[in-house]
Amino acid sequence: MVVFKSHVHLIDVFSIETMKGFESLSSKHSLMILEDRKFVDIGNTVQQQYYGGALRISEFADIVNVSILGGEGIIEVLSRVVGQSRFPIKRSKGIHPPCRHDFEGKLGNRLLYVAVPRAGKASE
Repeated sequence: MVVFKSHVHLIDVFSIETMKGFESLSSKHSLMILEDRKFVDIGNTVQQQYYGGALRISEFADIVNVSILGGEGIIEVLSRVVGQSRFPIKRSKGIHPPCRHDFEGKLGNRLLYVAVPRAGKASE
């Protein structure tokens, strides 16, 4: 399986047709779509950014990046969205909390090397 990494917030004209294009690309080439959004906000805002809004990331992305700078709860928040019975997308979804490439050389980097794996294990 190959992962296609996207940054949809950089696309000038993003539409339903763009999402259909991602889905077609994914199906045709057996790709998983990783939206490199690095969600980091508070729970309710992250839920809205993931599930709603203009980008509707949950509809095309198989995996999303999250940052736990706002706390480990972000993984739980996104898991709750996907687990809701009213969540219309029934295929599996993944959450990727990167601990290296996001924060290399930045303040708090050593703390993230410990916190990110711990957050991932706690959400299993």
